[in-house]
Amino acid sequence: MKRTADSQVARGTDIPTAKALYDTLFPLTKVKLFYVEEDEINRVSTLLPKELTTIKGTLSIHQVICTTPGTIHYRVLSCFCNREAICPCFHPSSTNIAPQVQPGRDVRTSEPTAPENGSHSTPSSAYEGTLCPVDDITKDLLGKWCVITYDDNPYPGIIADIAEDGLEVKVMHYIGQNRLFWPRREDKIWYTVDKVFTLIPPPENVTQRHVQISPKVFAAVCKKLNL
Repeated sequence: MKRTADSQVARGTDIPTAKALYDTLFPLTKVKLFYVEEDEINRVSTLLPKELTTIKGTLSIHQVICTTPGTIHYRVLSCFCNREAICPCFHPSSTNIAPQVQPGRDVRTSEPTAPENGSHSTPSSAYEGTLCPVDDITKDLLGKWCVITYDDNPYPGIIADIAEDGLEVKVMHYIGQNRLFWPRREDKIWYTVDKVFTLIPPPENVTQRHVQISPKVFAAVCKKLNL
């Protein structure tokens, strides 16, 4: 969407407000867009409880689901295999966002839900040995780790930006078998979705400079690519 907006500005289109951005992009994309008025935001803000539970690690959370008033479920990677209930994929956690607690008692989030016949699961042990291909480009992919293929070789990286026709990925380089590092010169380019081989959990540290993909995930990638 950013690239589409940039191209319109380069052609002389003035986009001074969010509403102007919405009106400009709406006829140019198949992505479903929503414009939320400021009054509606303020109205919802007045309905929020004064005290809410703090959830740590929100920068790594990509999906939040609410099926019961006052309780949310969240996880690092998104899954839509079951829209009627909370599926066990990718270790979802849950918490009461506005709990009623007695003075002096701590509010703690629940432990991750263990998989129960999930079709796929992730970070770390449950994700190991399992591939999670990308079928559609959605904003949920931003910030996630993935493996892209370049000259039929796998490279892990972080999805930095998305567009209708591809993803921009900042990739790491190899220094040995499943030993990776960030190059001094940033290696960040656009790839078509067919080059994004699978989503992966964040690599594990092996030294101060080098990391590795989870060995079982790396083995699954190599086996699939016949490496």
